[in-house]
Amino acid sequence: MDLLFKLLKSVFTKFNHPRGRIRFIVLSILILIFWNYYYFLTPTTAVIYLALVLIFAVTAYKSIDNTLFFSKYKLNQLEEIINQGKALDNPDLFSNRPWYLIDAKEKLEYINLKADYHAQRREELKAYKSYLQTKKLKLSDQEAAQVKINRALLLFKFGAYNKLDLILNEVNKNLDQLEPKRLGFYYNLKAFIVEKKELDLTKSLSLLQKAKDYISDLDNEPTLKAQLYNNFGRIRRLQNNLTDARSYYKKAKKYAVKSNKASLIAVIFDNLIKIYSTQGEYDLLEKTKDEYLRLLEDSLFSREETMNLQLAIARDNLSPSDYKSFLIDSYFSNRKGLDKEKMLVFNATTLRLMYNSGMNVQVVADQIARTIDDYFKLSMPDKFLLLHEIEIFVRNKNNLKKFHCRRKMPRQAKIKLENAIKMKEKVENYMQNQAAADIENYLGSLEDYQVQRRLDFLQHKIGVITNHKPYNFDQVHKLFVDLIDICKFNGLTEKQIENELNLVDEALGLIDKNYGDESKLKEVILSHLENLDQLFSEIEVIPYFDMHYIRMSYYYLTQGEEEKATEYFDIIKDLELNPRYYSNWVKEQLRVVYSHFN
Repeated sequence: MDLLFKLLKSVFTKFNHPRGRIRFIVLSILILIFWNYYYFLTPTTAVIYLALVLIFAVTAYKSIDNTLFFSKYKLNQLEEIINQGKALDNPDLFSNRPWYLIDAKEKLEYINLKADYHAQRREELKAYKSYLQTKKLKLSDQEAAQVKINRALLLFKFGAYNKLDLILNEVNKNLDQLEPKRLGFYYNLKAFIVEKKELDLTKSLSLLQKAKDYISDLDNEPTLKAQLYNNFGRIRRLQNNLTDARSYYKKAKKYAVKSNKASLIAVIFDNLIKIYSTQGEYDLLEKTKDEYLRLLEDSLFSREETMNLQLAIARDNLSPSDYKSFLIDSYFSNRKGLDKEKMLVFNATTLRLMYNSGMNVQVVADQIARTIDDYFKLSMPDKFLLLHEIEIFVRNKNNLKKFHCRRKMPRQAKIKLENAIKMKEKVENYMQNQAAADIENYLGSLEDYQVQRRLDFLQHKIGVITNHKPYNFDQVHKLFVDLIDICKFNGLTEKQIENELNLVDEALGLIDKNYGDESKLKEVILSHLENLDQLFSEIEVIPYFDMHYIRMSYYYLTQGEEEKATEYFDIIKDLELNPRYYSNWVKEQLRVVYSHFN
């Protein structure tokens, strides 16, 4: 009797699922039909009918929470490819949805795999839109909560923190429905939000500990564990506890290697390399770099990513001349087999790398000059981003002169000055007359949750308009205010701080150039310094914000606000700063502040 009760309870629970109710109704109708008309059937027909009803009942019961038969086989094949990190090698893997995926559970599994696939290919928007397709399916509370958590992770990458927080609040209503893995995921994301919106590192660590309690004993969850320990390490790094940060990063590295997630591997190895470098652990630094370089040979990474990461490591290891040789060899080896459009992207990004390294870049620049018209045929955002890379190069007039230079390096093509002049004229004309309109149209095409992309392109628009002649501060100021408002609305507190500081810097630079009405510019400066001071008063002192405190003290000093400048100078003194890694302009501001108060 007890066994029968458990069986009936299990059947009721299964068929109480949204997808199970319809199946239960169908099963009930089939049974009623047999009950009312069985006397019209022959014994053989009755047995066959009952057998078919039994098969239907078992299949309906099992398929509520599981994929079955051929569908299961095909979905497992897709999952294996994704788990191996081979999404980049299979561009058409999800180009056509199999017709035989009829059941809602099969569709749900397919959509989840498709979203993972797009995320692995760095196509986050496609991944997010894949998850939105699940709204058409009948999902249990548990399944719906799992999808929401997956969407929340992508919203974090988009920078839509408030939207993410709202989704997590919805999930919070059904926490008792979640398995330990998803609970770990939930608290991990909640820690992210607390850190980014509230800048409360202590509370964030507490939430991370909750996540750890749920997932520490789970097997086969390398991605989640890598994310968790990396977040622990990052928070402790922000609190300037390098010993703890290093310990957590080492744990994160172990799981990241098992995860086959290229972006996760890159972030965690980079964090650990920086810690070893800061602590002077050069033997461990070299071992970690060697391990990293071996991983870069895997197909997890695109060619552009592989080249960028190889060069980032080589820059620290090689002499300037050896690094330049390495960069040239890397360029020629990685460009093999690229199609036309990928070659355009590869050449433009390589031009910037070589130019930043002080190299003779004319081989790459000539190839770009000969194909410059093709760049204008690209769609946004690639069109602007690549032309922007080229514009940085052509902006320097001395670069055109180098097209006449005699070169001794092998494999260089014949350079034509007329191509270079044509390239410069076309790019500069685009930036002056068309770029702002292209950016505005692109901003209008973005989804409301693509917050980080919107911020990036508003900043690009500020850069374009700043270079317009004549300069219009009112226009630039309006765009900065738009940036700051977007940050406020979406809970990007740190970004808000950065943009308000940059606006203050812009206005201060105009005063130095005797531009416009000085009293109006000072009003802008003091207004935003007041906003920033209010923000900083509401959060704990964070060592990671050391440059922000330097800038606050310096900006207040320029406005004659001695008392406020002193407040931030006291924070600077307590932090015992090491200016070794600061940019020259930050070092100069720090020097001015120390000179004044000492």
